[in-house]
Amino acid sequence: MEQGEGSADLTGLAGQKKRIPAFVRKLRSMLDNKDVIQIKWTPDGAAFRVFDSVTFSRDVLPNYFKHNNWQSFIRQLNIYGFIKLTDAMHTAAVSHSNSTPQSDWSFRHPLFLRKYPRRMEEIKRRAPK
Repeated sequence: MEQGEGSADLTGLAGQKKRIPAFVRKLRSMLDNKDVIQIKWTPDGAAFRVFDSVTFSRDVLPNYFKHNNWQSFIRQLNIYGFIKLTDAMHTAAVSHSNSTPQSDWSFRHPLFLRKYPRRMEEIKRRAPK
C-alpha cells in the first residue's frame, strides 16, 4: 500500500481498533510538519489556516494527495464536516498576519483539535445527499 492510502489503525482505550480516514490523517500530518509553512494551527489549536491557497495547492497538496486541486481539497473538508470560518471568525484568526483575506482560508471541526489528536478517530465521512 502506498504511503498515505487507506486509514490509520489506532487502538482505542477499550482495546478496539479505530480507523482514522486517510484524508483526516494526511491533514493532521501537514499541520504537524514544521516544514510546511502554508498551513498552520490557529493559536488556540481549535482550527487551522491555509495562508495562500494558490501556493498551498501548488507546493503542498501534491506531497500529500494525488492532485494539486484546491477545490478537491475543499470538497474533502466538506465531506468530513469541516466548517469554513465566517469572515468575523476568520478575521480574528488572521489578525496577526499580513496575508490577504482572499488567499487565506480558515477551517474548524469540533473533533479536529491540536491538543486532542485521539478525537480524530470519531471523524466520519458524511453520507451523500
